[in-house]
Amino acid sequence: MARDPYRYFRIEARELLEQLGKAVLELEGSAAPQEPLARLLRLAHTLKGAARVVKQPGIADCAHELEGAVPGLKQFA
Repeated sequence: MARDPYRYFRIEARELLEQLGKAVLELEGSAAPQEPLARLLRLAHTLKGAARVVKQPGIADCAHELEGAVPGLKQFA
């Protein structure tokens, strides 16, 4: 049986993406948007790091872009 080097990354990435989606939905109509924005930033940072560990630069770059966009969202909150 071949060893799958991405097995745990896929599990972690799936969970992080699910949590990212929930945090985005929480922003809608949130009276306190700072908490979901902080969570978005943390989750994007975690995904970026995990992707870099398994040498997936495309995913890491996307997470980095999201991480860079989150502070700009504060003006709309």
